[in-house]
Amino acid sequence: MKYFSGVKCVNKWELPADTYPGGLDSFRQAWGTPMLLYGPYFCEENQWSEPLLPQGADAGVPHPERSEAFYTEVFKYAHQHGGYSYEVDFMSELYLGIPEFRRSFDASTTWLRGMGAAGAATQTAIQFCMMHPNDLLTTLELDWVTNGRASPDYAGPANTFIGSSSLLFWAVGMRPSKVRPSGFLPASSA
Repeated sequence: MKYFSGVKCVNKWELPADTYPGGLDSFRQAWGTPMLLYGPYFCEENQWSEPLLPQGADAGVPHPERSEAFYTEVFKYAHQHGGYSYEVDFMSELYLGIPEFRRSFDASTTWLRGMGAAGAATQTAIQFCMMHPNDLLTTLELDWVTNGRASPDYAGPANTFIGSSSLLFWAVGMRPSKVRPSGFLPASSA
């Protein structure tokens, strides 16, 4: 992964062999649970060879008209390696950082619909994070967007303020989720 505006972009979903012998498959088997794969931005040079928006940037998202095909390939790859779900984070930053989404009528909605159609085609649950209200309303059309993060980012103390946003999420039929604070681990049962 490379960094884009302080956030990692995905160029390929592979674990470093020196740290994780056996890669994703071995890691998943060791944990004994399926994985949620995370990808706010994709790197310009990505394993799916997909050109991205914004044009000329180091990282971004697929063009709206290519969204379904791109995410179908991403989700198939995820399933091949024990993934069941996908989280798209920093949606507010994606919207604000991609001029095409603000200049072209329905471009961001077409992008979201493509992702939703890929989720339906591959039976991949999708979680939206840091979305704008227009993204939340679009989920009314997207059956495979199952939940959304109702809390602010985990890095600050406000990540427990989920009441107001949770009400909106429930109103549109989406399950709210919350990030657990950094450093907090649940108590183990002996």
